Amino acid sequence: MEITKSIFREYDIRGIYPDEINESVVDQIAKAISIKCDKENVSQICIGRDGRLSGESLLSVLSKSLSSYGIEVQNIGLVTTPILYFAAKKSKNKSGVMITGSHNPKNYNGIKLVINDKPVSGSEIFNLINQERQLAPKTSHVKIVDIKDHYISEVKENIQIDKKIKVVIDCGNGAAGCVAPKLYRELGCEVIELYTEVDGNFPNHHPDPGKVENLKE
Repeated sequence: MEITKSIFREYDIRGIYPDEINESVVDQIAKAISIKCDKENVSQICIGRDGRLSGESLLSVLSKSLSSYGIEVQNIGLVTTPILYFAAKKSKNKSGVMITGSHNPKNYNGIKLVINDKPVSGSEIFNLINQERQLAPKTSHVKIVDIKDHYISEVKENIQIDKKIKVVIDCGNGAAGCVAPKLYRELGCEVIELYTEVDGNFPNHHPDPGKVENLKE
């Protein structure tokens, strides 16, 4: 399948699902990531996804493809991008791949990644896709890991709130809903939840908090 070059950005990869980014494209991206890992002696990588409707399928392909090239995969499932980066930082090789459409409309999805604690540009991945270099198949294993409680514990160790405050959390039906309410309650806050159920249709408002109209209720 021919890949649309424009989805490979300076800081990430993003495109419309399934026209520009889909399971076949992610499979090719996973091979390119495997080449990058092989070059940098990375044998383990964390992967996660946000709540978009295409995320589960794309993550499954990513997991299978990476493990088929001998990379040990730690699948942390539905998480926010900061939690994926946290997991990568705590892992053996400080490497991770996040399936996320970020703040874009619901029909988008994409990839952000770090290898050896450094961000990798979409353009570098595109160039690796077009390399003739071959990787010998050598199946590794996939481990399902829930890191959210570890993340919450570390936040609590570094943040203390001296008095009880009331916090209104609008997760916009995004992935933050899987962790933010619990995190703030464990910090001692009184929490009022808005749209904390993860729903990739984003039925209440567009998932871009940078726009004022999305912050009104």
